[in-house]
Amino acid sequence: MGLLDKKGSITQEDGSVQNMKDVEEFQMDSTYYKRAPGASKRFYQRIKSGKINVYYRHVVDRGIDSRGRAYNYNYDLYYLQKGNGAPVEDFSLQRLRKMISDQPAVSSLLKEYDKKPKKQKKDSDISRIIDTYNGKA
Repeated sequence: MGLLDKKGSITQEDGSVQNMKDVEEFQMDSTYYKRAPGASKRFYQRIKSGKINVYYRHVVDRGIDSRGRAYNYNYDLYYLQKGNGAPVEDFSLQRLRKMISDQPAVSSLLKEYDKKPKKQKKDSDISRIIDTYNGKA
């Protein structure tokens, strides 16, 4: 794993320098990044590490409404990875359910989450479930 410089190159721990296109993962300051599957320039930021790693990407995009006015909109995308060698996959509750199925106590937390009314469901609940699975709660 290497460090990113401002020119878009990665300096590896052994002092060698690589072009960003040839790098699959890197660390900048204390933040870890992994290349998005199938992307040449896009990297996901890891926000949780453990048995399940969680990656994040903030997207800013533009659109045009029916009157021809431009507007911006933002959204966040989350991704899951079970184990460091596994592929990074889009987040879904179904995927998370499958990943945590080997720990019945944690699976029951997700079942409790599923039973909550929509207005009571929070992202922090999912975060707590992943932390519990990772042994960090």
